[in-house]
Amino acid sequence: MAQLDSGMVYGLSAALRGDTRIDKGGIVQSNFHDIRALRMNEMPLVESYLVDSREAPGGIGEPGAAVFKPALANAVFHAAGHHVRELPIAPLDRHAPAQENANEPIALGALDRGFVCAYNKHIMSSTNTRFRTAMHALAVIAYIDAQQATSDQIAASVATDATVVRRLLSALREAGLVQAVEGRAGGYALGRSAQRISLLDVYRAVGPDTLFPLPERRPNPDCPVGAHIHAALDGPLDAAHAALELRLAATSLADVMARIAGP
Repeated sequence: MAQLDSGMVYGLSAALRGDTRIDKGGIVQSNFHDIRALRMNEMPLVESYLVDSREAPGGIGEPGAAVFKPALANAVFHAAGHHVRELPIAPLDRHAPAQENANEPIALGALDRGFVCAYNKHIMSSTNTRFRTAMHALAVIAYIDAQQATSDQIAASVATDATVVRRLLSALREAGLVQAVEGRAGGYALGRSAQRISLLDVYRAVGPDTLFPLPERRPNPDCPVGAHIHAALDGPLDAAHAALELRLAATSLADVMARIAGP
């Protein structure tokens, strides 16, 4: 365990808190982008064995760390499956565990990518879904209006877990976009009129700080490309982000509700 770097532990913690961004089946959050064991679409097949030994317990050693990381990540995700979002990855063929007998190790089963992705089909906690889920929640609140929507009602519409909804509602409440309604039934109401809630308000409340975060590791400054790549990209990416915010600012929750209602 001593060989597991702190980034691995931090990455697992972030994943289990739901602070992840998933793209093309891989976890690409910048704060642990380089932890390959957390890229579920690249996780190597790992099979674990229990072997009788009279030796004193010891570390797994440097050669074992590379194999142990994905196995540990997989085991943690399995144990806390309700925190894991189903990823858009085609399940791999299952590998049957080794046959048990007195002369062979006991196979605990192959830990493959499909196995990881099959845990839970309800949680949508990656950053790239937070904005859409938050907009969905606001639309439900606006639709129910005077009756005050509960987190369970919103979760039923979104088809996700109520804990995910409550986490987003907390962020929306801090931004003044929703308010908790006290009383026997409880629930949520809009913090201001739908006409005064723009998509940009919601994006800034629950979205990432930037659309194009820098990688955790800096490029090699001695490389002519690595030394200048970020400066070369800053202009176009900043312009793209500004254009996005301009478009989001021009659309309100009321506009969204009008589209939902139809002609």
